[in-house]
Formats: sequence, C-alpha cells, structure tokens
Amino acid sequence: MLKKAIRLIKDHSIFAPVLFMVDVLLLSVDLLATIRPRKRNPNKIGIIKLDKLGDYILIRNFFDHIRESKKYKGHHFTLIANIEIKNFAEYLDGGKWDNIIWVDIYKYSSNLFYRFKMSGKIYREGFQTIIAPTYARVFVLEDLITLVSGAKNRIGQTAHSINMKRLERYIGDHFYTSLVSVSNEVIFEFERNRLFFENVIGEGLSAVNLQINYQPKENIVSAEYVVLMPGAADSHRQWSSENFTRLADHLTIEKGLAVILCGAPSERAIGEDIMKHASNPDKVKNEIGSLKMSVLFDTFHHSQFIVSNETGAVHLCAAMDKSVFCISNGNHFGKYTEYPLNLSKKVHYIYPNEIDALMFDKRQIAQMFDYRSNLDINSITIGKVQKEISTASKRH
Repeated sequence: MLKKAIRLIKDHSIFAPVLFMVDVLLLSVDLLATIRPRKRNPNKIGIIKLDKLGDYILIRNFFDHIRESKKYKGHHFTLIANIEIKNFAEYLDGGKWDNIIWVDIYKYSSNLFYRFKMSGKIYREGFQTIIAPTYARVFVLEDLITLVSGAKNRIGQTAHSINMKRLERYIGDHFYTSLVSVSNEVIFEFERNRLFFENVIGEGLSAVNLQINYQPKENIVSAEYVVLMPGAADSHRQWSSENFTRLADHLTIEKGLAVILCGAPSERAIGEDIMKHASNPDKVKNEIGSLKMSVLFDTFHHSQFIVSNETGAVHLCAAMDKSVFCISNGNHFGKYTEYPLNLSKKVHYIYPNEIDALMFDKRQIAQMFDYRSNLDINSITIGKVQKEISTASKRH
C-alpha cells in the first residue's frame, strides 16, 4: 500500500506540492541527524545500493574488483543496502564487507523517527568517500543519503528521470562532487554497472562475469522436478495463479515432473491458491516463504528448470547458469530483460504477442517499455509457455 501511494505521488503532477513538502520534511530530518560533530575517516568508503534482489545480483561481482582496485585497495568498505536482500547478501557476501548498514527503504521514506536514527548512523560512520552507482536514483534515498553522509568525495551516476522530478534531479545533482555519465541509451544493467565502475576506479572490468560461486549439496529430492516462482512485486508483472496452476497440471500430469513452488513469504497466498486448485496436488510442494537461503540455492541447482515472473529469481538463475523461463509483459525491456548472450544463454523470455511482432527492432521495444509496460501479462497463453519450454528443452 505504501509503495503504491509513493508511486502515485511521484507519477501525477497534481501531487507535486505534496512531493515537495515531503522532500523538505525528510531533508530537515536528515539535517537534524547531522548536528553532532564527527570526524571523517580517510580510509572509509560507503557504497549505496538500495535496490532489490535482481539489481544486487547484477552488481555484486563488481564490488570485489572495487575493493581490490589500485585506487581503493586496503580501504574499509561499508555497504548501505535494502534490508529486503539481507538474507541473500549475507549468505553469499556477508564476509566480504567490513560493515553493512541495512535500511528498510519504505520506513526510511515514511517514518521520521526511523529516518532520524538511520541518517544519524550513516553520518557518524565518517565516510571519506561515498559511491551511489544507481542510475534510477531516488531523491529521498540515494541523493539525501549521499548528502547526509558528509563524505568529502561523493560519486554518483547521472540520473534517469524515472524516479525523480526535474527539480529533485537538479538539487540532487548538486549533492555529488562527481557525476559519471554512462549512457542515455537503454542498455542492460550489468553492462551499465561495468561502465560506471570502470570510470570510478580507472581500470578495465571486461573480465567480470555474473557467476555465483557456491557449493551445492547432494540432491535429496528423489523425483525430477521443476521450480515455479508465481509471485511478483507488482501486479502488472504477475501471471495469474490460475495460469500457474494450469502449468503445474501440465508438468505433473503430462510431463511426469514434480513441481516445487518457491517465493517470498508475502506470496504464500498465491501458493495456497495453486495447491487448492491443482489437479495433481500430491506432486506439487508449496515451499513459498519457507526455505532458508542455502536450501533455496540447492533447490534451484538440482531442478530441471525454473519458470518465473520477471523477478530477481530470473537474475539468480542466470548467475547460477540455470535454465529459466521468464514470463514478462516487456517491463524494462533491454534494461533487465533480454539477457546478452555473453552473460547467459539459458534465460528464455515469453512475451505478449505485441512484443513478438516487434522483435525485429529491439531498440524500438526498449524505447517503448524502458519505464513500464502496460501490456497484459495474462494475454500470454499457457500454450505459448508450454511451447517455449518444449522448444528450448530440445535446443539444450
């Protein structure tokens, strides 16, 4: 509900005065949090990455190279990150950081006491350098955290206008001592991160890949199975539970496979609905919101393939070199969808027919759906998904 309210205020000009007052209020809280004196530590660097799981997967391997670069080797690194990815980031990367500050971005944008506490904590770190690599910056998040850090060197990326108004962008730009301009074109986010960090450290990063290195345990599931990820952060990116139920029936009855449902705790109701209506429920296991991180990785690793909405799970599969079928309405085409072949050859996208008709000109599609696609994801038929899975399985 809070996320929808924030987006409503940002998207409609009628709420511009409200947005301005909110910005001024949050800025005032931040300034109050920085009243107490503190000393900068010339060895301390903060990196702000407040996006969700997919964004983190597409940037995490660059962090190792920043820490080992000639420019920053030997420095103390703090990650300032979205608390929603805490389990994932701590499982894979917890030992790599000197410190991590977890931020609930929705409380930080709406709860003044929480904001005062967190802003004061970031300010007292005494960063010498703060780096905000996000292209789609948010004024009250990346920009004001950069300001509140009090760092001497404040490095950001020239902002996309998705998440900020013109005045916010103008003011926010002045909080940085250096703004890196990567490209105004729609490019895949992993490549954008590469170009940004090459500029920041002055070294080439062409060898960096997406791979996640972990050691899977032995598969304890006796049957061959498929993972379905039926949830999504936004309703326009969520193929219906009815469609996922029909897909589960197809996989269990016609293909003889077991099905494991996975996802976030907030998506449990979707799994319960699928279990309620599945024709072969004995071969469907609902693990949505119940798997610890190590088990989730093993479940993905030993599966035949994964079917997901356009979520962070798709990027996780790409990094694990797993076959994944992404059901997408074309949202953020070119930025997060359509994986470059040098990163993964196992990510398969299934779009509405309107996008298929334009695939001869992917640049045009990227321009149309850079911000958001309003195409109906449920216009994608169960038959189309089945056909793509069958065709791709033969190729592999």
